[in-house]
Amino acid sequence: MEARLSKRLQCAAGLVSPGDWVVDVGTDHAYLPIYLVQSGKARQALAADVGEGPLEKARENIGSYGLSGSIHTLLSDGLEKVSIQAGRPEDGPGQAGPLPGISTSGRTKDQEAKAGQVAKPGKKAMVFRKRGVIPAGSSLVITGMGGPLMLRILFRFPEKTLAFKELVLGPQSEVEQFRESLLSAGFSIEREELVEEEGKFYPILRVIPPSEEAFREKTAPGRIMRLPKSRMEKAALCFGKPCSALSRETLLRYLDLQQKEREGVLRHLEKSAPGTGRARRRQEELLEELEVIRMARMQMDSCIAGDLPYDKKRESRAIKDHASRKAVPYVTALPGETADDAASTSQGGTK
Repeated sequence: MEARLSKRLQCAAGLVSPGDWVVDVGTDHAYLPIYLVQSGKARQALAADVGEGPLEKARENIGSYGLSGSIHTLLSDGLEKVSIQAGRPEDGPGQAGPLPGISTSGRTKDQEAKAGQVAKPGKKAMVFRKRGVIPAGSSLVITGMGGPLMLRILFRFPEKTLAFKELVLGPQSEVEQFRESLLSAGFSIEREELVEEEGKFYPILRVIPPSEEAFREKTAPGRIMRLPKSRMEKAALCFGKPCSALSRETLLRYLDLQQKEREGVLRHLEKSAPGTGRARRRQEELLEELEVIRMARMQMDSCIAGDLPYDKKRESRAIKDHASRKAVPYVTALPGETADDAASTSQGGTK
């Protein structure tokens, strides 16, 4: 019997690199780790969830597929009960064992050793059955939850997060802040896709953790600064840069919906509360959001024709191409702009 995944989980599975171990946090019914082990992408998997009910269902599903010897379950709030084997893996970028002076549970190294929280390098995988220990350099998958909760899981135990070779993440809310927080802490978004399922859109990211040194530097007190962003940078944070042609087509559909939604609100404000201070402020916000959507379209145009990767030169050509097109009706002068400024920046519009 072969496990079947939703489009969203199928996309997440496609971004997981082949390897020995995969940890699925928030596993629910464990369909993803079942698929990954069945398909041969992972030899072993850990299905973790904060709820006993979903975890019991996960055990039933794992048993029904005959994978109880390969997929282990763990009741855990995020990575709290997940322990990573001590030591730094030899292969793969951005991998690290426990940070110096920091234990995986807030206890001393001696306390951890007694409690079985850290296994010495060379221990067999069977140690997991007693202590819940997985090797460093595994893959971590987290999907099906909001961006803020996902960030809390990742940054609550940074020494554990940094020990994974890759993170496959599917935030379902606050995606702009999610991307910005990861990038600010030194994580790199290696690949990104966008999936439409039952009328909803889901971004799926493959993220590479930074080195221990880079993480410390980026997250040192006072080092993370929220600098003003250009519209192009904000577009990348809001909507991402999907890699496959199919995902970019999905993003264009999503941008169409976002544009129509904001234009509808603008028309409503113009009819119901024209000229009021509150309505004017909201109109300015909507106009700015529409400009960010336009920038996202430029990023799509910079590579969609030939299914080519993004680069700054191609984006520059796309911007010049947009600048030669006819302006769209919704763009008016924004705060601090003259009418001429608005007209010069609004050429090209959206599709």
